Order: sequence, then structure tokens, then C-alpha cells
Amino acid sequence: MTVSKKSVYDCKHVKSVKAWAITFNGEFAGRIVGNYSDNPQGAVVTVGVAVWLGPLKHTDGPMLGKAGGYGYCKFSAAFDAAIRKPAEASGVFFSSLSGRGESEVRSFLEDLGYKVMEVI
Repeated sequence: MTVSKKSVYDCKHVKSVKAWAITFNGEFAGRIVGNYSDNPQGAVVTVGVAVWLGPLKHTDGPMLGKAGGYGYCKFSAAFDAAIRKPAEASGVFFSSLSGRGESEVRSFLEDLGYKVMEVI
């Protein structure tokens, strides 16, 4: 067995991923995963959102959104792109989260009754 002093969080592929778990009424309700295209600066960010409980419940598979370019929060832009149409189809309407930052995404989810835990 080899013991490494390197953390798994130092690995290239982990550095390029953001993962959140969400709960609703104390139950595991979904996950949000952002892939920064193997570039910590994130020229393109793809966000996948899977929610099976609560106001954003979506049973047609994961919701996906992408955002590219520089100079703004691509995670929040891709999250907005991923959930906007399914959320509005479910009766959840909201102001644009695009480019407004991770804290705005977290606040939006918490306002809907979700609890957010950053996993990676």
C-alpha cells in the first residue's frame, strides 16, 4: 500500500469540480455539480442539477446549463441556464441569477426551503 501526503482535493480533476448536496425538510433532495472544463479559471462551466424533492423537483433527468467567457460568475450563469425553464414550468419564477455569484444561488435555494452543503 502506498501512502500519499497529497490530498484528493489537490488532484487535477477534483480542482475542476464544484459539488453541492441539497436537502429539503431534512431529506437528501438533490445535487448540483459544476465542471470547470479542467481549467480552474473555467473558460466554460457546465452545471448539472438533479432535484427530486421540493419546489425544484424535476423528474425528466438532470437539468444542464453552460456558460463561457471571462469576467463574471459562470457557475451562477450555468445554474440559471440549467433550471430556468423547468423551474418556471413548475411555477417557480425568479430574477436572473446569471453572473450574480454563488452566494446568490445559495440564497435562492435557501429561500425555497433547501439547505445547501458544499461537498467539493
